[in-house]
Amino acid sequence: MRGSIGRLSAVEIRKIFRNEPKEFSVWLAEPENLQILGDAVDLDLRLVGLEQKVGDFSADIVCKNGRTGYSVVIENQLDPSDHDHLGKLITYGVGSESLTTIWICRTLRMEHRAALEWLNQWTPERYAFYGVEIKLLSVDRSRPAPLFNVVVWPNRRAAPVHPTAPQKSTAWEKGKERRRRYWEEFLKGLTLPDPDQKIPKSIPLGNLRFDLAGKRAWITVYQYASGKWCGVFLNADRGIGKALQRQRHKIEGVIGLSSTESHWDGNGRYVITTTAEGDPENVADRPRQHAFLRRTLAKYIKVLRPRVLELTT
Repeated sequence: MRGSIGRLSAVEIRKIFRNEPKEFSVWLAEPENLQILGDAVDLDLRLVGLEQKVGDFSADIVCKNGRTGYSVVIENQLDPSDHDHLGKLITYGVGSESLTTIWICRTLRMEHRAALEWLNQWTPERYAFYGVEIKLLSVDRSRPAPLFNVVVWPNRRAAPVHPTAPQKSTAWEKGKERRRRYWEEFLKGLTLPDPDQKIPKSIPLGNLRFDLAGKRAWITVYQYASGKWCGVFLNADRGIGKALQRQRHKIEGVIGLSSTESHWDGNGRYVITTTAEGDPENVADRPRQHAFLRRTLAKYIKVLRPRVLELTT
């Protein structure tokens, strides 16, 4: 019996596809591969073409949703997500009357997940934004097979296909109210070590932003229902980031949480992040999530705020 069980291993995607437009896009555009992606995102994807014009830009792949006839733009990225590709997705949405966008990348950074969730929450219901991570897997050194992991879904994915169905608005409003209540409960018990730190009001989004130095640096507290986790991250520009990176081990040691890590994102900004598992829709588990977020945010404010202010004043 043991001999019938194979060993699963990951295959580096860049070893198979060295060029995004000439190799990966061409492979994905094949009907059987579009069907695999379509099954993952629950869409009937029918190819229109490669490198198709959307406004003044060219999208990697354009399809039609066979159930609705609406356009579907697929943007490919074999590396971790970056701001450039996020900007393209937004541009495609602005340039089309009804559009679904699918962002495929090796790793979708949490700040970009938050951005896609924000777009799904606040854009008109005819727009839908998917975030998909791709992996290649092999069993006992077999030919690699794709695994599409959908990490961001549109809020209205369970609604009927008609873009203006009233059920969608109901589900959307319920989601907004849930997020507002989540942050109201979080803020009620929040005490920060620095009385000068401004505290935002509760909003119907998946995150709250605590300003440190305007566009140069801020701290975000977020809850992610689709992925069932929550966390805190700092986002800083290159100048602040380089200074913080030199103190990385000391900062992570003072924060003292094993899930804390740091990296440079695709737009040259430095990110320090701490995450924990937790489903925001599980009301019984919210006190534990809120306690983790308050404790982590307090450590970020205590450790990072004075360092950022020293670098910017």
